Amino acid sequence: MKLRNPIAWLLLLVLPLGFAGVWRLQHDIDAQRTSLSEERDPVLLQSGKLVKAMSLEYAPLLADIYWTRVVQFYGNKRMRGQANLELLWPLLDITTTLDPNLVVAYRFGAIFLSQSAPSGAAGRTWQCS
Repeated sequence: MKLRNPIAWLLLLVLPLGFAGVWRLQHDIDAQRTSLSEERDPVLLQSGKLVKAMSLEYAPLLADIYWTRVVQFYGNKRMRGQANLELLWPLLDITTTLDPNLVVAYRFGAIFLSQSAPSGAAGRTWQCS
């Protein structure tokens, strides 16, 4: 008996093995990402005045970078369903200290720091610097 298309038979055998390998690799990557997200992400410098002094004339640029970090921090916690928003206040404080004209940071803070958990961060004790 002669095979009509040996390439088709080869693909029929190799493709499922390839898909299984990709699935296993993605499963391992997801497990590593989950363990990384469970680690605490500390804010090393919690004083907005100190960060502003160190930023020299680049304070508005650094405020934008911190603002991006605030949005990513909140979005990551919200997407994973985690209610631990203890870093939201220090990040927003540094952002607004660096650029007092960044109105969107004040609005975001007013909304999400005043809401009760799990949507917001109200009910927690904050250390103001």
